[in-house]
Amino acid sequence: MSGPRRFVRGWVGLSLGVVVALQAVGSLTPVYWGVGSAFCLLALVALTAPAHVRAPWRRRLRIPLVVAALLAVGLAAADLTAQIGALFG
Repeated sequence: MSGPRRFVRGWVGLSLGVVVALQAVGSLTPVYWGVGSAFCLLALVALTAPAHVRAPWRRRLRIPLVVAALLAVGLAAADLTAQIGALFG
């Protein structure tokens, strides 16, 4: 199996693990899943990156990583805004 395919399968597996964990504690929401999935992607990139050699397909991950980070921040900000609005509104 090729490197990119293993990477995607690992990320999907971790994302499904986030779904199971969030469901187990009773807080499965799209916001928590999105943030958890983005953190899984960032952790997987950090843990699987070789120290001295960069695989050519890893260069193409820059845009998805930026999008994942921005989505996580956006989802967290939207949730925080809704919670603050409910608290003061």
